[in-house]
Amino acid sequence: MIRLQAAWGAVMTASWAVTISLTVVAYDVGGSAAVALAMLVRATAGALLGPAVGSLVDRAPRHRSLRWAAV
Repeated sequence: MIRLQAAWGAVMTASWAVTISLTVVAYDVGGSAAVALAMLVRATAGALLGPAVGSLVDRAPRHRSLRWAAV
C-alpha cells in the first residue's frame, strides 16, 4: 500500500510540475490569453478523450492500466 501511495504522489507531483511549466511558458509567449488557451485545450482534450480511453482501460488488467497511466 505504501508503494502505491508513493507512486501516486510521484505522479501527482509530475502532473503539477508539467501544468506549472506549461503555464509559465504560455504566459511568457502570449500572456494570460495564451495561458487560458493552453488550459482550455488541455481540459477539452481530457473531456473528449476521457470516455474513449476509459472504455479501453476498463478492458485491461488494473495493474497494467495504472502503469500506463503513470507513464
